Amino acid sequence: YEAADGIPRFVIGSIGPTGMLPGTDDPKLSGITFDELAGQIRTQAKGLMQGGADVLLIETQQDILETRAAIHGIRLAFDDLGTSVPIQAQVALDQTGRMLLGTDIGAVVTILEAMGVDVIGTNCSVGPEHLREPVSYMCSHSHKPISVVPNAGLPRNVGGVAHYDLDPDGMAKQIAAMVADFGPNAVGGCCGSTPDHIRAIVDALKDVTPHKRPAVPNTPRIASAMRTVDIGQEPRPTIVGERVNTQGSRKIKEMILADDYDGALAVAREQVEFGAHVLDVCVALTERTDEAEQIAILTKKLAMGVEAPLMIDSTEADAVEAALAAYPGRAIVNSINMENGRVKIDQVVPIVKKHGAAVVALTIDDEIGMAKTGEEKLR
Repeated sequence: YEAADGIPRFVIGSIGPTGMLPGTDDPKLSGITFDELAGQIRTQAKGLMQGGADVLLIETQQDILETRAAIHGIRLAFDDLGTSVPIQAQVALDQTGRMLLGTDIGAVVTILEAMGVDVIGTNCSVGPEHLREPVSYMCSHSHKPISVVPNAGLPRNVGGVAHYDLDPDGMAKQIAAMVADFGPNAVGGCCGSTPDHIRAIVDALKDVTPHKRPAVPNTPRIASAMRTVDIGQEPRPTIVGERVNTQGSRKIKEMILADDYDGALAVAREQVEFGAHVLDVCVALTERTDEAEQIAILTKKLAMGVEAPLMIDSTEADAVEAALAAYPGRAIVNSINMENGRVKIDQVVPIVKKHGAAVVALTIDDEIGMAKTGEEKLR
């Protein structure tokens, strides 16, 4: 792509939002499954790659669950074509630094890093003046290259037409300041940006040496639909609330048998109020055979109702899959082991990888059973 002027350029294939919001309980906006969304993106990604795209950009994302589905869809396209390109994922943030459904920038970084994208960023919605704090966070907490593509200011309705007040020089100065202060790796302009805006940004940065960002500590994190949580809490320990569990609570068992998900949500909120950092969720019952359906319903209810991340507790791979497909955040799966050789691992680990989840691995195998000594656990 350099025939016009001899300058080589990358071509980015854009994949925007579908208009659906699977992370909500709105029957119209959420009426699509994770795999259905992934299938739509799979088709689009294949067409873009076959057309010569060097990068696939998932942009203007408002629901982080849709973003996760889009990433999976792109990976399916990679499998179909036997090749891959970098994935760049950009979310749209409001003036408070949150996505439309309330996901903050910390949760965005945790979830997208776990999904293994190559570039993390933000675009649209607001101007550069509202992105300094989110960009600062991304640059100081992410190991990935960071992209920033703001609007030319906040839009105003002028005679029924969106009007953007930030002129080219003003936009270029603000973006250049972010580059100097925080070190994002790719910048540009979204809504309201004209060729003059892009030209001004290029002129302001053409002689700028890329900012070397400080090394980011490797801190394991999980996330709810709203916020991120360090797996290792200080002061210790990390507290996992285990009351939303049909195997350990008669009260919850009765609620799940009665499909009382609001009651289960109240129990979950009570645990968070008393200090739980993570909530274990189990709906397994001998009296019912619809564990996958039930855990998906409850997971979605909890995702919208509590800010603590979830630990999906099930021995059934289809239930784990159903829960993770309904959960916008980065959950923990409880658990895998080698009690029956690799059977459990081979069933669950691909699901964990697909959804970017964390997993508890128990030191149990088919030779010695449960490891009891340090030497046995580390062998």
